[in-house]
Amino acid sequence: MRALTKALVSVTTAVGIGAGGLATAGTAMAAPAPAQQQAASAKAVAPLAVQNLGLTQAEARNVQRWLATHWGYTGAIDGIAGSGTKAAFKVWANKV
Repeated sequence: MRALTKALVSVTTAVGIGAGGLATAGTAMAAPAPAQQQAASAKAVAPLAVQNLGLTQAEARNVQRWLATHWGYTGAIDGIAGSGTKAAFKVWANKV
């Protein structure tokens, strides 16, 4: 479980770096939530955490680009975190 948590935190960090800097993002920059927006149910969110490491396709593409540039990822940059993405990410996680 600790390795999974470390991997998810690391992916989130890598996505933040790839998206332009996690440190500069703040709540003041976020758009306010619509008044009638429904909260996501656990049934709807749970599969996302397993599929694609909980990332959107855009976030996964950013991670794949970063892995390809720095850590030897040779797969397609398609926004789907498959076995190649996970393997390259593990290489990075073991070096950090």
